[in-house]
Amino acid sequence: WADETVSNVRNDLQAKLMDSRTIGALDNNADNKVQIDELTIPAQSSLVGRSIRQSEARAKYGLLIVAVRRADGNLIFNPDVDTRFEVGDAVIAMGREDGLERMRSEHGM
Repeated sequence: WADETVSNVRNDLQAKLMDSRTIGALDNNADNKVQIDELTIPAQSSLVGRSIRQSEARAKYGLLIVAVRRADGNLIFNPDVDTRFEVGDAVIAMGREDGLERMRSEHGM
């Protein structure tokens, strides 16, 4: 279900973003190519119990948190910045590959 969710969100966003001149310009610049990916929060992650705001996803990594799918299957689309991460969350994030990889690396994902 997680792969299907990522795929559905990716397809919906890509269709919407294709109308944006800004994203179109980003797509032409390989250094700024936007990606949508899933980040899973394991028990040992430093993000467990922290909010999206506290994760500094946007400020530090340049990421937009699009959705959070809880371990019980509940999907939180466009989560509030005060939404807290839980063990087993599948976080759908959009941003540059380097930002996604740095967040994974720095938070044990």
